[in-house]
Amino acid sequence: MNIKTAKEEIMNTVKAYSLTDENGNMLIARNRQRPILIMGAPGLGKSAIMEQIADEMGIGLVTYNMTHHTRQSALGLPVVSERTYGGKKVKVTEYTMSEIIASVYDEMNEKNTDRGILFLDEINCVSETMSPIVLQLLQNKMFGRLNIPDGWVIVCAGNPEEYNKSVKEFDMVTLDRVRQIWIQPDYKIWREYALNNGIDGSVNSYLSIKSDNFYKAELNIDGMSFVTARGWEDLSDCIKAYTKLGLEIKEETIREYITDEQTASDFYNFYLLYKKYEKVFDMDKILSGEYIKEDYVNIPFDGRVSLIGIIIAHLNKDFKESEKMTKVQDGLYKFIKASADGVSLSDIRAEDYFERISYSVFKDWYSKSADTEELKAKFFERNEEVENFNSALKNKLDRLYGFIEDVYGKAEELTLFTTELAAGKSGMFFMTEHNYEKFFEYNRRLLKSDFTEEMNLLNELTEE
Repeated sequence: MNIKTAKEEIMNTVKAYSLTDENGNMLIARNRQRPILIMGAPGLGKSAIMEQIADEMGIGLVTYNMTHHTRQSALGLPVVSERTYGGKKVKVTEYTMSEIIASVYDEMNEKNTDRGILFLDEINCVSETMSPIVLQLLQNKMFGRLNIPDGWVIVCAGNPEEYNKSVKEFDMVTLDRVRQIWIQPDYKIWREYALNNGIDGSVNSYLSIKSDNFYKAELNIDGMSFVTARGWEDLSDCIKAYTKLGLEIKEETIREYITDEQTASDFYNFYLLYKKYEKVFDMDKILSGEYIKEDYVNIPFDGRVSLIGIIIAHLNKDFKESEKMTKVQDGLYKFIKASADGVSLSDIRAEDYFERISYSVFKDWYSKSADTEELKAKFFERNEEVENFNSALKNKLDRLYGFIEDVYGKAEELTLFTTELAAGKSGMFFMTEHNYEKFFEYNRRLLKSDFTEEMNLLNELTEE
């Protein structure tokens, strides 16, 4: 299973475990709500998708790395108290609240939600003293005598033993109490994530050509050599920060994130070319039509992929801004309509009318003292701004499509440009929301296999 499918499975589990019947009873009883156990090589994004799920579903998230915790943090500290049994007072040992469960309740209070995920990483690396506690957790959703609150799903993660010397293999008794998901690296799925989350263009362009270098884990005479999705993303952040500071990215810097020597060296050489192409490819001249066609016709395929990557990175900033602006207007319209229907503004939860991408913008200028007429004025004021921005973005797309057609004709570059546009969430939102016909025209040609020859050539080139 790839990481995207695993994410969907966990989201569905949260929904299913929260479902109740007409009497308010859980449809899946507590003792049947199996924890999820995600297994897979390091660096695939197991931890990252937990944050995405919590954010997208608006639920709580508490994360613990189990190798860093002791029996005391799981069960609580022992305290001596006095009880009466059979008419006699006796001293007994009790426990303070589990640190982990206390964190769950803190998260519920902070996020004002009764649903969430308790994510326990490296679950198969716990100490011997923790093993019985983990088994109790997986069996009964309990630490000691304390229950994990209803509405909270337990998700555990672990690495196979070939990647971690501390791994303890789970027996059948334990595995029969969990829902086990095995994650495999999948470049195409990560590509979607990369385009939608601002991964640096040099990384995106390189992996478009060398997708086989996306993930590696090999044991050699010098130890473990590996390349992971986490490594590429962290390297991307480093490149963007160094670029902003005017610092040089050296091959040694690359090796700090990409430990496979051949891949690190290969990417570094590509990165140097990419930075040169960034200077050579003048976006202002391309958009104004003042480019010299021969400057682009004769560049090698790596350079053409870089060119498309630079154009896509340039467009993605505008696509995201367009999506945000449009969704602010959509939410504002619904908000005003609710007010016009007679609901007092002070009684309306604004966050119910806005998606995450737009609510943060809205709350910066919204005041509960505003009345409906003020909000209407704000809507119409912003509407003109949004329409002008989107109109300019359409014109920019027209010019870029025209540039690629003029320089390369209907070859693989046009195919790559169209497929890259389709891969971006904000880009697709723009194409659909504004019915950008040129994109759909070329997309239909792709679906009808008009570009079969070019697609086959592109696949051959990117697999080399």
